Amino acid sequence: MLAAPATAQEKSIEYIPSHAIRVTNQATVTSRPDQAQIDFGVVTQAATAQAAADQNAQQLDAVVTALRQALPAEASIDTLRYTLTPQYQHPQEGKVPIVSGYSVTNTVRVRTDQLTEVGTIIDVALRAGANQVTRLQFTLKDEHAVQAQALRMAAQHARAQAETLAAAVGVELGDVLSLTASEPAPIQPLGTVAMRAQTGTFAPPTPIEPGLIEVYATVTLTVAIRELARASGAPPSSQLSSGTNERENIPVP
Repeated sequence: MLAAPATAQEKSIEYIPSHAIRVTNQATVTSRPDQAQIDFGVVTQAATAQAAADQNAQQLDAVVTALRQALPAEASIDTLRYTLTPQYQHPQEGKVPIVSGYSVTNTVRVRTDQLTEVGTIIDVALRAGANQVTRLQFTLKDEHAVQAQALRMAAQHARAQAETLAAAVGVELGDVLSLTASEPAPIQPLGTVAMRAQTGTFAPPTPIEPGLIEVYATVTLTVAIRELARASGAPPSSQLSSGTNERENIPVP
């Protein structure tokens, strides 16, 4: 009997041995994030590369200083990327573009576990001179524990499904023939920040809701089966397969 791949990572078609049950189960574990990552950028433009770089350095230094004052000691600020690119003026068609100036972008990443203060942190950076918020993501400091929990749940549910199928057709489960698992995939909530004009009045902190993180794991279990004694009245059976939709697929002899 042939079965389609159980996960996106599997490219080949696998053979299900006779006298076996194969089940596929997906488990989901939901967890609250305990860490935020925010990417702030400073973009400056000037007629020369040096002038754009100097202006950017001064502006970003003010942003980093303000962030260090607002963040707890355990928070981190790391440079993510730095680019300097020429800006071109395009004259009439057919003529060579002319360099009209330079643009510098410097992006830093802030990591903090003060999730309730993310909106305030964003406001501090914007007031200090940041003019880009390119990414806001809520994550887990230790994803492995949640991933392991999702794998355990998927494996336990797959085993329970195999036992249910076996009992339904009057057979016993034997040895595990194979057990494969997909890489647990966390679905992380992404925050969005609307850039707003700075005014002289005090505004409430930017509202940010961390949301929840969902981790998915898929397990495919193949188990040998043994037929019970004929006296039990159980019909003979050879192959069974089941997916997460809980539908039994029992070939008719």
